[in-house]
Amino acid sequence: MSQTDLPLRAYQASYGLRLNQLSIVVVEQDRRLRSLMQSSLSQMRPAKLRLFADADEALFRMHQLPPSLVLCNYSGKPMDGCELAWKMRHVASMPLCFVPIIMMAQGATISMVQDAMRCGATLVVALPVSPQILKIRIQALCGDSRCFRLVEEQYVLETKPDGESDGKEEVNPSQENPSRAIP
Repeated sequence: MSQTDLPLRAYQASYGLRLNQLSIVVVEQDRRLRSLMQSSLSQMRPAKLRLFADADEALFRMHQLPPSLVLCNYSGKPMDGCELAWKMRHVASMPLCFVPIIMMAQGATISMVQDAMRCGATLVVALPVSPQILKIRIQALCGDSRCFRLVEEQYVLETKPDGESDGKEEVNPSQENPSRAIP
């Protein structure tokens, strides 16, 4: 796909879907947390639920079968949630660049949340998270009409629904925080 063929704006992959229509991917290294996420998400009866311990494998598999929602941990090795989000938001990751990402963070701080959002997270939740709160957050994402907009070679989530202008200048996430720029 050439640069001129790329969509300048696009809705999130989960927009307008019901819980039972979602294809969810969980990327979590910790086996206990992965199991808890599986249990919580299975109660929502998504169309598909895939779990991965390794972000590289998850990224490879998502390119083969794109999900409509990703949940990943802020921390991780060798690839953390921010790096995964950054890679997914790149134009070369089409159509993954439009998949909403819920980033989970243990002991989330304001700077962690800001960092996760700059890297491409759609939403950040603090761990531990109850199944009820997780369901509410996922349902809210399914009704979120904000679009992704192409800024240089990354898709960034608009701050207002359906292209409403907030009067702010768009910023390339890598220019805003060069230390988090991921090639």
